[in-house]
Amino acid sequence: MISKVLSSAVRLWLRSRVEAVENLELEIDAGDRQILSGKIHQVSLYTHKAIYQGLHLSQVQLEARSISVNLPQVLRGKALRLLEAFPVSGQIQLQAADLKASLDSPLLTLALTDLFQQLLAAGGISDPVRRLQDWQIQFSQLTLETDALAIAGTLIDPQGEVGAIALKTGVQLVNPQQLRLYPLELQVPAEFSLQPLEAFELALGTDVALEFVTLTSDALVCCGQIQVNP
Repeated sequence: MISKVLSSAVRLWLRSRVEAVENLELEIDAGDRQILSGKIHQVSLYTHKAIYQGLHLSQVQLEARSISVNLPQVLRGKALRLLEAFPVSGQIQLQAADLKASLDSPLLTLALTDLFQQLLAAGGISDPVRRLQDWQIQFSQLTLETDALAIAGTLIDPQGEVGAIALKTGVQLVNPQQLRLYPLELQVPAEFSLQPLEAFELALGTDVALEFVTLTSDALVCCGQIQVNP
């Protein structure tokens, strides 16, 4: 009984956190006593055509296990707190049209900006974050190809001068925590004096474990696991 009520409440909360979603399914697998003690065996989530902070997602399938929270304290008026790290596994699919529609998403812009800053550093640019702090970066195109992607945009300097930036690269999964961008073609304004860069190893962090990344001209599909920490 409690699991059904909690599932409905969480489902409503999730709908309030997204700009749009065509279908959202959520199931909590735990007994009433487990839930009241703060232990949840498994949570399964499926969404279709969701938009979160401007990021368009065709399909999301997630499964979280062994969640432990301080629910007994919450019932006495304390703030909700995660007690232990837990794994979330699943698959995310973005169609080519999703990426195009997501170009103005703060999440995607932040990720692409961070990628370009890392590439500039690998190309010999000292402290690219500070170097670009007065510049404006805009991304206008993101195109998928088989095992590759292409990104285009502009850099606007403090005086308003506009320069083109572009990246075309293959994408290979080296190990669960690392992607290899190769062959890599990077274009930035000439004033950056970038050293030739043929490949780049992109670290994903120790809390990420990708099983596969598939890129075609139609879609980007990622499958793997992340760890959620307290």
